[in-house]
Amino acid sequence: MGQKVNPIVFRLGFKNNLWHSNYLYNNYEELSLYIYQDIEIKNYIYKFFKLHKLFLHSCKIIRSKVGLNIFVFYYVSTKSLNIINSINLIQKIFLNISKKNYIKSKKKIIKRLWILYLLKKKLNTKENLYKNFDFTEKLLECLTLFTKKSLNINIILQNSNKSLFVNFKNKLESERFKKIVLKLRNYSNALFFKECLNILSIVIKKRNSAKLISEFLAFQFSVMKKHNYFLNFLKRALLLIIKSRFSFIKGFKLIINGRLNGKPRAKNKFLIVGKVPLQSINSKVDYSTSVSYSQYGTFGFKVWICE
Repeated sequence: MGQKVNPIVFRLGFKNNLWHSNYLYNNYEELSLYIYQDIEIKNYIYKFFKLHKLFLHSCKIIRSKVGLNIFVFYYVSTKSLNIINSINLIQKIFLNISKKNYIKSKKKIIKRLWILYLLKKKLNTKENLYKNFDFTEKLLECLTLFTKKSLNINIILQNSNKSLFVNFKNKLESERFKKIVLKLRNYSNALFFKECLNILSIVIKKRNSAKLISEFLAFQFSVMKKHNYFLNFLKRALLLIIKSRFSFIKGFKLIINGRLNGKPRAKNKFLIVGKVPLQSINSKVDYSTSVSYSQYGTFGFKVWICE
């Protein structure tokens, strides 16, 4: 029952397991329309953030007859940061070319124009969305067209990854987490090390974070080849974190379906840390699914987090 039924829908109405959005409606016909629009808006925001290489943590909508307030909590990946930095570099080159002080010889102008051409070519081939990086303007335009310009839309964006150990308020908690990081120093040379620890520090402190970790896993499996190496690191890190006193997570469960390490046949792999009581209705369980497309085919992910 725990695996076949969505645990969030199954537990709605029991002990703080409520719908994430709020509406002001007159009758049930309006409510059904608002729920449909809410699902469509959330799907669009999820796809929009995924195209910009941003991991969505949670999205909450508060709607009235006049306005629509959207609260989005997201995580910036290293790939999106590299693209933003390259766009800033293009803008700097444009400014340097326009200034008279920098233009002393033709060789310098040719060099800068050549760098500009290569950067633009790189962005146009890989990331077509970053030609004009007006992130919020694109979001607002699409949402106003969807609502037929009948509502005042307010979008509040909150970034989660300012730096590591930000989520820990006490010094004792940060010191304990540093000790956990020291125990995992064998994996420090891996590319996913810092980003994975940063996401796990958010998962420990923020509720309803199954979506964030499922999207991160999907992104990592689409990029890397050594899947079992990454899963061993994840299991060891979760064992150390769940045993610690500062985490409110009681259990973590993961099911992956796909060709792990490029094997000829797809298999299911289970990763269970702690206790995840899916049969008891009173237990608070956060659930999420995601799909990644890689050179070895598609991978499916199911994540359960018991709080």
